Formats: sequence, C-alpha cells, structure tokens
Amino acid sequence: MPKDNHDAVKPPPMTLADVLADMEAAQSEPIELSELPPIYAADEIRRTPRTQPLPDLSGLVKLWQLIGEGNTGKTVVARYLIEKLIAHDKQGQSVMAALAPGSRNLADFAPGVVQPPAADPRATAAWATARLAAMQKLRWGGIWDFGGGDMALRLMVEAQPDMPERVEQEGMAIVAAYLFSPRLDDLAFLKTYERLGYRPRATALILNLGKADSPSAYNDIRRQPEYKAALDRGAVELWLPPLTQRVALAIEKARVLFAQARDGIVPDGKRPADISAIERVAVREWLMRTEAEFADIERAGWMPWT
Repeated sequence: MPKDNHDAVKPPPMTLADVLADMEAAQSEPIELSELPPIYAADEIRRTPRTQPLPDLSGLVKLWQLIGEGNTGKTVVARYLIEKLIAHDKQGQSVMAALAPGSRNLADFAPGVVQPPAADPRATAAWATARLAAMQKLRWGGIWDFGGGDMALRLMVEAQPDMPERVEQEGMAIVAAYLFSPRLDDLAFLKTYERLGYRPRATALILNLGKADSPSAYNDIRRQPEYKAALDRGAVELWLPPLTQRVALAIEKARVLFAQARDGIVPDGKRPADISAIERVAVREWLMRTEAEFADIERAGWMPWT
C-alpha cells in the first residue's frame, strides 16, 4: 500500500520533558488545571473487581463492534481505534465500516472506511454478513461503528445468535464494545443482545466519562442486573477518559486524527483543528490516558492491531 502523510501520526513516545519542551517552544501560557479534563483519583473510580481472567485472543484476528445508543461516544472510540490501526500499519488488512445512517462520517477522518450503499437495516445486515464471511476467508479484522439506534446488528444476531462462536472457529474473535452515558436507557442494547444469547467472550462495557460530571453518575447503570450479569460472565469494565466538548468538536469539525490535532499537523486538503497550545496538551493527555485504560485488554490480544 502506498505510503501517505498518515505516516506522520507515528510520533515517538512522549515524556513529561517533551511536553514541557513543546510548550516552551510554542511560548504557550502556563496551563491552568481547571482548563484540563479532570484526572479522577483512584478512589473516585471504584472499579468492579474482576472475577475471571481476561480471555486471551492472541492469534485471532479481531472485529470490534461498537454498539450503543446515540451520543455515547461510539464514533470517538472508532476514530481512536482506526487511528491506532493506521499507526500500526494494519489498515490494509482490516475492514473499517460505518454502518448506521446518520453516523457515517468516519470516512472523513481516515481513508479506507467503507459503508453500505443503502440505509435499510436489512440491506445493511446482508452487506455486513457478506463482508464478515469474506473477512474470515482473508483473516482480516475490522472496526465497525453501528451508530446509535442501529437495527442491522440485531437482525444479524437474530439470524445467528452463535455468531461469535462460529467465527472464532474460523480464527476471528468478535469484541462487542458497548458504550454508555449515565442514562439508564443506554442499557437497551446490552439487555437485548444478552437476552438473545449474543455473548461474545470478549465484551467491553465502556463508561464514557466525557458524558458525566463524575464517575458516580454511573452508579445506577452499574447496579442493574443485566450489567452485573455481563460482568459476572467475564465482560470487562472500562472508563473512557473525558475530553472537553469544545476540543472534541473542534477536532471533529477539522476532520483530522487526534494525533494530528495534538501535534498541529494539517493533512493535505484539510484545515487545522481550532485548538490552542494548552488544548493540544489536553489532547495529548487524553490519548495517553485512553491508551493506559486499554492496556490490559491490549496485552490480552483484544485490540484490532494485535
């Protein structure tokens, strides 16, 4: 695959000294802590103790399915995963797809993102099923953003509730990643699919702190029996770090990758993200904290580039 300017998003690991040097070079103002997203203390995020080891998916190709209601952060996570896939030079062996009508802007951020030609859920389910079969033959992984309120995955699940077990026999692991805001209604997809028997052994319950004032806002969701049952069967609970809404919207409007916004890189045909030097540091912090949050499942081989 020809190289393009996406190679520029592979910076070496940053240290505190690097960040301070960048700020000094840019002659930025001192950072006020109030301008950065809060870094929650360990005792503020009361992590649910794991009762089972993480499934080891090493040796399998991975298909991430991002599932949930609208405005929970699915597309943000999809962009983060695609960006890391590009950084690991794995996009050529992956199907990156935006499947739901109304949330098909992933192609604006990265090349190679595909989408169904029609908005009809049955046509989308047929399109996705055909690509899933082809991916198994090719041993390709993928990142699929089903968007808010999507019905295509439900049609696929109703037709094949044992889909995760079937594809794993062919060397692919499905990672069902459910995104949540503090709304109790956000449990709808998890309740439905678990009831239908769709329970990939790699299941992530991702609580988006960008949608909450504090971790305690998720207490009601975490008390629900369906949520607890998923954890008891081996699902992993993850906390997506917050990124201020102004910064997130500026990056989305510019249609650049997070690392490009962090480093002030402007790809051909795009404009720079309208964020300050201070906000660039906030993006750097968000990327570091998100990578740290996913570190355990990455070591277990869950990520699409592993």
